[in-house]
Amino acid sequence: MNKLFLLCCLLLFGAGCSHDEMPGKTPPVGYMVIGDEKHEGVQGSYCWNTTCADTAGPPELMKGHKPVVVKPVESIRFTLDFEPKPNEFHLAQFQGDKETDVSFDGGEVTAPLEEGIYHYAYSVWWMDEEEEHLSHGDSSYAFSIKVVE
Repeated sequence: MNKLFLLCCLLLFGAGCSHDEMPGKTPPVGYMVIGDEKHEGVQGSYCWNTTCADTAGPPELMKGHKPVVVKPVESIRFTLDFEPKPNEFHLAQFQGDKETDVSFDGGEVTAPLEEGIYHYAYSVWWMDEEEEHLSHGDSSYAFSIKVVE
């Protein structure tokens, strides 16, 4: 049953994708920038050109990856070194079983006040400027931080 549901989701998700080719065979690399340090994200789910891939969520994707150590309220920026730039963005924060949508202006947020390990899902879309609901590609990236005093 789960496989059938996943297949239906992928087909519906892919149906909204454009036939216009995006540069490259895979989505660009996503980065988390803290101070002068740039940290590469782990590739999550995506639809790119004719390929769609579904992955686990950030907590599962980040198993085995060392979180980046940050201070409370330290500035964190999410970015891509890619043209064209995506025109829709979403950021979710995961701590334990709790998932929270994070509002971020210009791709920047601050680290939480409370110490602990936090996972992030940074999702981006290249939506058509003229035709509503037409995607030229999308990608998500997983990151982890460890907030310490």
